[in-house]
Amino acid sequence: MFSPGSVAIDGNTIVAVGSPQAVGARYAAAEAIVANGAVILPGLINTHGHAAMVMYRAWPTTWR
Repeated sequence: MFSPGSVAIDGNTIVAVGSPQAVGARYAAAEAIVANGAVILPGLINTHGHAAMVMYRAWPTTWR
């Protein structure tokens, strides 16, 4: 956790996280977003699966 903190993003990739001084020394911003008092999180992706549920995929339509 960094407070204050800074995040450098290149396209859709987080390339650095740290203090504003450290990140600012390595990267020049094309755009800056001030998020004072906010929490910055990467996009959350549902990466878990239920392999057993594959059997029930078409269940509601096949039992007519």
